[in-house]
Amino acid sequence: MRVDTEDRRRKLPETLKRWSKSLAKRAGLKTRLSDYYMKRELAARNGRAREAFDRFQPDVVLVIRGNALDAGLLAHMRNQGARLIGWWIKDVRRPANLSADIPNYDRYYCIHRNLCHDGVRHLPAWSVDRTRYYPADVRNFSYAVVFVGIWNPKRQSFLDSLSRYDLGIVGPGWRTRTLVSNHALARKVVKDTMHGKELTQFYQSARIVLNINQWEAAEASGTTLRVTDVPACGSFLLTEYSAGLKDLFELETEICTFTTPEEMKQKIDYYLEHEHERERVASAGLERTRNLPTPKDRMKLILSDLST
Repeated sequence: MRVDTEDRRRKLPETLKRWSKSLAKRAGLKTRLSDYYMKRELAARNGRAREAFDRFQPDVVLVIRGNALDAGLLAHMRNQGARLIGWWIKDVRRPANLSADIPNYDRYYCIHRNLCHDGVRHLPAWSVDRTRYYPADVRNFSYAVVFVGIWNPKRQSFLDSLSRYDLGIVGPGWRTRTLVSNHALARKVVKDTMHGKELTQFYQSARIVLNINQWEAAEASGTTLRVTDVPACGSFLLTEYSAGLKDLFELETEICTFTTPEEMKQKIDYYLEHEHERERVASAGLERTRNLPTPKDRMKLILSDLST
């Protein structure tokens, strides 16, 4: 059984939350307010997880981090006989959080090889759900470039120079964060969230799909799921380089990479102009994804590992 521990009913609208933090900062209370929001969300998350656990009494619990659960709740699950598995899929900037988390679990995995020590096993998050991501029979391009992902300062620094392009952005935070700093970019926001068939069609509607990690990715082996989702849709992927990509694709042949905003923009211009090369790369990327593991394959591996 899958449990989403995020309780969206208890979350403030992004705009209201941002302005409340701004006012708290002026009053010298920003840290106190941030702590309040964090405790509120953690309490809701743990409440939903405990309710689901007590109702279904599972034998195995897989916690995909960052959805942190309280150590007391994890101890309750373990006392009821459940085997606990943690899987760190967040960025590389929080190794202390990972180290504190490990003792609460029977097995622990991480998407970053450089953080795999003290019993932590490397397990990439990428996989291909072919029931959700698949090529279109006919493609009608509505955008030159699209990007999907939550706003952060690094990502905006990459997209700031693209407001003159036929660009589409999907992700929470973009409307409010760019409204003042880059109004032209704010006008490129399509939606705050997008899932399922709509997301697949959004990828397919673009000549180029961008992927920019939240963390500094050059030396990290972890990658976002978009690096497999996008090629599986038959779309051309232009992604920020990370060390783990070479384990998946033949770079610059099946997907293309960049390391700086300048290189990203140069490659966007090149592949928009050279359609045949762009489609050749997209086709090769699609073929590669046909042989990659599925989410079910990942779960089978975890369960097999747990039995040893």
